[in-house]
Amino acid sequence: GNPDRIDIITFTGAFHGRSIGAINAGGNPKYLEGFGPKLPGFVHLEWGDHDALKAALAASTTAAVLVEPVQGEGGVRAMPEQCLKGLRELCNEHGVLLMFDEVQCGMGRTGKLWGYQWAADVEPDVIAAAKGIGGGFPFGACLMTEAVAEPMQPGSHGSTYGGNPLAMAVGNVVWDIISNEDFLANVRRVSGTLAQGLKSLADSHPDKVDGVTGKGLLTGLRLKADPKTLQTLCREEGLLAGVAGNNVLRLAPPLIIDDGQVRDAVNMIDAALTEWTP
Repeated sequence: GNPDRIDIITFTGAFHGRSIGAINAGGNPKYLEGFGPKLPGFVHLEWGDHDALKAALAASTTAAVLVEPVQGEGGVRAMPEQCLKGLRELCNEHGVLLMFDEVQCGMGRTGKLWGYQWAADVEPDVIAAAKGIGGGFPFGACLMTEAVAEPMQPGSHGSTYGGNPLAMAVGNVVWDIISNEDFLANVRRVSGTLAQGLKSLADSHPDKVDGVTGKGLLTGLRLKADPKTLQTLCREEGLLAGVAGNNVLRLAPPLIIDDGQVRDAVNMIDAALTEWTP
C-alpha cells in the first residue's frame, strides 16, 4: 500500500448512501446539510469531464475512483461502455483502484449480473453491493480482489450484524436466482419491452418528454419539467414511480415483472402524462 494516497475520485450526480462517509462521497449538498464538517479525502469531478479526470488520476494523493455504472439518483445515467473501459485503462496506468457502486444497478437489474459487465474486458478492484442482493432482507456486501483484500486481516474491520446467519441464508438463495443465465435473459427481454413502451410515450408526448434514459430495469423518462407532479399523477393511476436528477421519472420495477405488467405500467404513465400540465 501507499499511505500517501488518501483521495477518492467521485462524480457529480452520484449517490453512495446516507452514512457520514457515503454522503461525503456523493457530495450532494441536499444530503450534506446538517452533517458538517465535510470529510476530507474526496475529489468531486463533473460527470464527463475527461480532462479533469486525467489530471486527478495523475495526482500523487489519488487512491481510487468510485463510480456507479448507472447513476440512480443522478438522472438514471448509464456510463457509456467505452468510458468504463477507458476508466479501467487509466486506473491501471496510474496504479489507482477502480471501485464500482453496484447497489442500485447490480444484482441483475440491467440484465447482467453486474451493471459494469456490459463493458467488455472490464473488471473492478472493489464492488459495493446491497438492496436487491437481499431480496427485501437487509443485506450488503463489499467484494474485492484478493490483492485488495490481502491487507484486511480478520479484526481489521467489522460490524455488529456482519455475517448474520439469516441474512447469509437469504443472500445465498437470492444469488442462486439472479445469477442464473435464464433469469438474466428474461430480464433483458422484458427490459426491451419496457424500453419500447417508454419510447412510444416519448413519441406520443414530445411536448413533455425529452427521451428515455437508463439501462435494463433501471430506467426512466427525461422530462421537460420537474416530475414531482407527474409522480403524484402516476400514483393516482396505481403506479409507484420515483424521481431522479435532470427531471427524470425513474422506474425500477421488480426483476420478475412480466409483459402484461409492463403494458399496464406504460398505460398508467400515458394516462398520467396526458393529464399532466408541466
